[in-house]
Amino acid sequence: MFLSIVFVLLSPTVAPAGFGDRYAPAPFPAPARRRVTIIALDDSTIREWMQRPALAALVRSGASALLSTRTGEDADVEEELARAAVYATLGSGQRTNGKGPAGTLSDAIMRAGGTFSAHAPLACTPIAECVGVEQLLSEQPRVGTGGPDVALYEYFRPEKSDQQVEALSASQKPQDVLIVVSPTTSFERARRRVFLGAIVIKGAGFQNGLLRSPSTRRDGIVTLADIAPTILTIAGIKAPASMTGRAVTLVPTRESATTLLRLDRELVHASHVRSHLLRGFLIVAMILLGLSSLTSKLASRRFATRALTAAIVALCSIPLALVLEPLVHSTSMTGSVVWVVVVSIAAGVIATVTLGASRGLPVVCAITALVVLVDLALGGPLAMRSPLSYLIAEGSRFYGIGNELMGVLVGALLVSTAAGYEEFGALRAAQLTGAIVLTAAVYLMAAPHFGAKFGSILVAIPALGILAARAGGRRLTAGLAVVLEVVAAAITGLVVLVDRLRPAVERSHIGSSVAAGTARRKISAALRLLAFSIWMVTLLVFVAEGIVVFQRRRDDVRRLLEDHLFVQASLQSGAFAIVGAILFNDAGVIAATFIAVQLFSAILLRLMELDVTGETQPS
Repeated sequence: MFLSIVFVLLSPTVAPAGFGDRYAPAPFPAPARRRVTIIALDDSTIREWMQRPALAALVRSGASALLSTRTGEDADVEEELARAAVYATLGSGQRTNGKGPAGTLSDAIMRAGGTFSAHAPLACTPIAECVGVEQLLSEQPRVGTGGPDVALYEYFRPEKSDQQVEALSASQKPQDVLIVVSPTTSFERARRRVFLGAIVIKGAGFQNGLLRSPSTRRDGIVTLADIAPTILTIAGIKAPASMTGRAVTLVPTRESATTLLRLDRELVHASHVRSHLLRGFLIVAMILLGLSSLTSKLASRRFATRALTAAIVALCSIPLALVLEPLVHSTSMTGSVVWVVVVSIAAGVIATVTLGASRGLPVVCAITALVVLVDLALGGPLAMRSPLSYLIAEGSRFYGIGNELMGVLVGALLVSTAAGYEEFGALRAAQLTGAIVLTAAVYLMAAPHFGAKFGSILVAIPALGILAARAGGRRLTAGLAVVLEVVAAAITGLVVLVDRLRPAVERSHIGSSVAAGTARRKISAALRLLAFSIWMVTLLVFVAEGIVVFQRRRDDVRRLLEDHLFVQASLQSGAFAIVGAILFNDAGVIAATFIAVQLFSAILLRLMELDVTGETQPS
């Protein structure tokens, strides 16, 4: 199993067809005196652009995208610092704060014999300082020696620049390029932690389509750090190695405006409803599982037992409902809540009535795992729009698998695979099928061109490896645990190494961001979540509830573990997964909580089955 995991993670032949070609920037010849004009419209959105005639025409005829305006500065800083970070990121080609490196773009242009000038109202933060020009050059731009001529203009709002955009667009020469960008976020959007602006490029090679960047791997979404390398590529200048942004490319389509308006609405909606839905899920989980922990011996109240078991299966169906939520195209909080409640209750009732709770839960978990894996293999069309996502609107992650879905997937696999091994474990075909499924899951979570989740290997291989070992007749020993951890660490190191050896344009964040600064940021984020989040509170509540169950029903728990070895194996696997998620992921407590919900639910259902029948049936 582990050799196959190593092979599929490192094999270059399993990348999607056309992967390298799609992300490679197209060559742009650099005619003498090519002019690139950049108009920065602060605090504007794609919706506001489409309300201005000249901007709307430009979006429809040029190449456009939503722009992630997240920088290296904290989201809650004062406006002046936030603006400084925006223009430092634009000028350096890497996500940075206002005190970070600047001037990389202008220096590269001037070294190539071109000119770079910045123009802004006196009331604005001096953008020239952030992009590397020593002073505002509104009347006498620095004259080059035949290279590209790049000019940056900043305006407050789109309504004040529509005429200028129209005039510049009409006066363009065939070799010229016009870039309109909204690099800063309005106060209203920043307050809701939505960092989405817009960008449109009009000129040779950029017409009638969406922009795509290797930074995001999404049609119609690029980042602020991508602008500088794009300008240099247009000018025929090689981007410096310090630029982590990537030059954008064109994806031809005539529906760019409609696509971007819909995408902006969906991403903002997912960000808006996410915290409310997930907080509600955690509160319901704590109450429901706590009630089940304190309730025992309900054999005389079969209806109450059936209702409670159906409610637990419905609880574990909520992640599936959240993943599928984009299918209903909801635009309101009410619509999303109704969808999640109806789908989860329906799944809980159907599974409990037709299969029984202890068999119905593994089936729900298997369906959830299948949906997540298929979506991941297809590039995450559901995940990017789901409230259970990696928050594209906040600029947190643009592709792969985040901590939420990793926790859902690992927990669902542990429950469903343990049940499958217990039911069919004696069959060779069942063991082989389980090994294939677990290998595919690790591959899709960790491979740089799919899940690109650095910590998933360290979480999944030890946890899922224990189940595979138990299916092969081995018991968990200290030696086996050490071997699994060493294998996981070795595969993680190989994945990082191989990703770093890939061409920069194909490299994921695994290979491009392994640095001391990144490690410090991840540790800091993990500590904040551990100390101040509802996720840690929920996890501690589950631990307390588990202690209560063991103290109140010690004999029943021991009987359950003795009669059902794969229940014992799933608990051992879950413990490894929860600890690994917390230790090796920047928001691992989120993944750990989802794993705990599914495993704790499975154990409680087995105990409630024991109350009713006096024996525990294999799942």
